Amino acid sequence: GRDVSCSRHMDDSCHPLGACLVIGASGMVGRRLSAELRRHAVSHGISKLVLCDLHAPPSVAECDAFVPLDITDTAATLNVVSDVNPETVFLVFGSVDFRPEARDKIEAVHVGGMRSVLEGIRTAGTVKRLVYLSSVAAVTSDRGESTSLLRPNPPADLQRTIADAAKQRLLVSSWPRSSYGSSKALAEALLYDYASSSALAAVVIRSPVVLYRELLSAEPEPTFGDLECCQSFVTVTTLVEALVAAASRAHANRGRAFYVKDIDANFFVLMHSLGQSALGSHLSLNL
Repeated sequence: GRDVSCSRHMDDSCHPLGACLVIGASGMVGRRLSAELRRHAVSHGISKLVLCDLHAPPSVAECDAFVPLDITDTAATLNVVSDVNPETVFLVFGSVDFRPEARDKIEAVHVGGMRSVLEGIRTAGTVKRLVYLSSVAAVTSDRGESTSLLRPNPPADLQRTIADAAKQRLLVSSWPRSSYGSSKALAEALLYDYASSSALAAVVIRSPVVLYRELLSAEPEPTFGDLECCQSFVTVTTLVEALVAAASRAHANRGRAFYVKDIDANFFVLMHSLGQSALGSHLSLNL
């Protein structure tokens, strides 16, 4: 069932978000996050909302500003962050490409992008909190969640500080095998190094596979819960809720990484044991 780990484990002290910068605003999660921030600007204490991405989201006219940005352009990224002078930064950008030849591109986006953003934050001197949408792949192998790290209770296992994760990554055996996971892990490490020596309240949200309408309506109908590669799932709605909660409570939860899910991998193990292996789009989810 639905389990937003950060809602259960975060400190309840909330703070106004002030001027917000969303980098990756045109993506699947970024669009919904921007809409949530705009819709509830007053209750979240938002004074300004600036969206950034390669291309403008459909609702760009409704926000305070849109700035075209290629996150791999170091100078442009630094300038945007330092010019906007935000108090809150949401990093929901990313690139998913598992081809071997795409490794350099993936690292340029995740690792290079994080370096540029942090340099912009240092220059601006106004950012109080940052929420980074990472991936469970940053702390697991490319076999998904069929590892002792995540089972039998993924949320409890992953309520660790970013520092704990950084120490774990010193072990070669624990390093993610995919370029995607490795680059996310490096980005987290960069964020931890910066935040640990500054006043920045950084929180990481680690996401499993994100469920969305296009995935559930794909042909052929997808089958979830392959026992050879157990995997949890999360909806965009839940991720947005977690991102906003993390920002509002960033100071009380600085340096922490939260794993957020709607459906646990063990749920599929149970379904398989009951003889129901093909769930597909029969799942009833709030998408």
